[in-house]
Amino acid sequence: MSEENIGGEEGIIEERRKKLQLLRDKKKAYVNDFLKDHYALNLHENYDGFSKEELAAKNEENVSIAGRIVLMRVMGNASFATVRDSDNSVLGVVGNRYRPIQNLECFNFLDKVVDDSSAKYETAGSLHDGKVVWMLLNLGKNITVGEDVTVPYLLITNSHDGSSSIKGITTPIRVVCANTLSLALRNHSTGFSFRHTANAVTRVDEARRLLELNYSYIDDFQKEVEKMIETQVTNEQFTEI
Repeated sequence: MSEENIGGEEGIIEERRKKLQLLRDKKKAYVNDFLKDHYALNLHENYDGFSKEELAAKNEENVSIAGRIVLMRVMGNASFATVRDSDNSVLGVVGNRYRPIQNLECFNFLDKVVDDSSAKYETAGSLHDGKVVWMLLNLGKNITVGEDVTVPYLLITNSHDGSSSIKGITTPIRVVCANTLSLALRNHSTGFSFRHTANAVTRVDEARRLLELNYSYIDDFQKEVEKMIETQVTNEQFTEI
């Protein structure tokens, strides 16, 4: 059966996917004309500190911003699309409990996590037209074995299309592209993962515990490696190993 002749629920889903792709290609989230005059980030910066009563007393004029749009209903549950309000790009379809975590919030989160430590930003970037982003921290405590130096990093990844949660892992891989990001995510021992909820960026203590554990791991690993270097092994012992 051709793609055009798919019937029933599959046909409806396929048709909606085509319409969503057209919106993405046109970078136009709203079919009707919609003129925005503010950005969500600026509104948060200017008004987050006020209560509902204080905002009412200010008697501010109405504002127009681009945000989440209702896409479809499945078994009575509303789904939404995340929209980048700078160019109206549709980034992905999410649930009604999904709370977008802005890139700036990720950096602010990391600033609190690494406060009073020697960690410094190494790289940061975005993939898939901004749907996935990462921030990489150099923990400032290298592992040196003879002339070999291993640099431990703390990697934070976030998605704006609902494809993954906010993740933090420790890795020796310096992330600079999609390939190195995939490699780091596939090979790690410690990490944390937060869903996109309202309290995600407040869970600093959990991330700090990861950082402290990682520093302890680095110290212990360094000591074990030094012991191994000092241990003499005969050819017979090496063959048995």
